[in-house]
Amino acid sequence: MIVKNESENLARCLASVQGFVDEIIIVDTGSQDNTKEIALSFGSKVYDYEWNDDFASARNYANSYANGEWILFVDADEELVLHEDIRLFLKSQSTSILCCTICIYNTKTIDLAELEDKSYFFRIFRSESNLCFKGKLHEQLFYKERPLLKEELGCFNQDRGFLKHYGDLSNKYLTKIREFYIPMLERIASKESLDFKLLAHLNDYYHIVEDNEKILGCNEIAIEKLMPHIMSSERPLDFIYVPTWLNNICNYYFNEKDLETLLVILPVAVNWCNQFPPILNLTGKTMLSLGFYLAALPYFQSSIECFATGTYQSSALFEGYCESVEFFGAEALYLESICYIELKEWERAIASLNLCLSLNSNFPDAKEKLLWIENKMLEIQA
Repeated sequence: MIVKNESENLARCLASVQGFVDEIIIVDTGSQDNTKEIALSFGSKVYDYEWNDDFASARNYANSYANGEWILFVDADEELVLHEDIRLFLKSQSTSILCCTICIYNTKTIDLAELEDKSYFFRIFRSESNLCFKGKLHEQLFYKERPLLKEELGCFNQDRGFLKHYGDLSNKYLTKIREFYIPMLERIASKESLDFKLLAHLNDYYHIVEDNEKILGCNEIAIEKLMPHIMSSERPLDFIYVPTWLNNICNYYFNEKDLETLLVILPVAVNWCNQFPPILNLTGKTMLSLGFYLAALPYFQSSIECFATGTYQSSALFEGYCESVEFFGAEALYLESICYIELKEWERAIASLNLCLSLNSNFPDAKEKLLWIENKMLEIQA
């Protein structure tokens, strides 16, 4: 664990893991409360670390003290809930498995029945020198300088156990964004150019605190970094957050009605991100706004196919979006129905709207549009 001033959370977390681990390693980055005393009361090994705005560095420092075959890393505001001994599961893993995901639930209540926002994260991995973390923020595990391969991953599924995250139980998260994450990223930016990932996180934090001026600043930096690649059609090497930025930038130009710039960027964006529903939907919306209904349909249909077949670009590419993958599928179906309405293909429009509502029963305007079509068809028949 990496901790600082976690006296409110730490005991709950350590009590949940104590019976299932052979050692507890705590790296403290400058606590001024009794965090270290609480850690020591659970038999933890506590090490001090001078904070350097680099989570991967701190994480790797903690790993260097591990003696076990496997490492589980948790945050202080998490609690391990197990239905079976995690050690038995790890013993059953083949030697080719380097890392296992575990389910994490975010919750806004203490009641276990109120769990929400389920996701799987890499939290259990073998203790070996070839595995290390990279990334100053939201660090990722790498093996021999490359991302982990699918065949190297196992899964400790939610039926066996999960982590319960209490991070949103108070308003402290907003304070942490204002007082820790934003200043940290701004300090890094003052020393070096932020990569697309860090810039995306900074942009997300500015959105949360509603600093519109700095949001625009992030967009300008991203455009400056991307434009040479867009003009040459050469994908950036650090590509994983590029679809997110392309979508942010294209949405900005779409909302500003700057079609001249938008139509320069969109063809490249679609070429690079042809399985990324947000960009497919936006491209279709652009064609729709221009009255090119037949041209818009293939983009919505590609987006729908991505959802239906599960072939969409995922992972970090969807970070920063409050909407789910299902939302973009429902949005594509709704927009497809608008095209069919304009083309007066009423039955197809109805079919698209019904599918949209099957994915999202509360999708904005879909019910009203369905009722409008039914009334329109009655008028035509009359």
